[in-house]
Amino acid sequence: MLAVAHAAALVAAIAMPAAWWLRLVASSLILVGGTIMVRRSALLKTSDSIVGLRLSRDGSCQLLMRNQRLISGQLLPGWFASPLMVVVQVACPGQRLRRSITVLPDAAERDILRRLRIFLRFAVEPLGRNK
Repeated sequence: MLAVAHAAALVAAIAMPAAWWLRLVASSLILVGGTIMVRRSALLKTSDSIVGLRLSRDGSCQLLMRNQRLISGQLLPGWFASPLMVVVQVACPGQRLRRSITVLPDAAERDILRRLRIFLRFAVEPLGRNK
């Protein structure tokens, strides 16, 4: 999905009615951004790729990075949990942007994903959803 979204943005940038140099700049930025995102989020090849996640009942969490660094963070509202995908957003101190972590069914054992969905739905309810 990540590559498809960037490909669609690239087509839109090329097709936009603007000067050729503006289309070139936009296309280049989309390609560079897409390459970085695919390497970091899909292929987990960069040192700041998230390869592990530990959540606590108080909404705090720890992220294990590819380079074995452990980063503390805070679970943000707006998580999503379904049988096909779990997405959590984490704010890390000292980082301007939040990190979105997507866990697909083939990323963990079935029982672990089920427990993660239950944990998000019930254990961190005040932080997880605005009803």
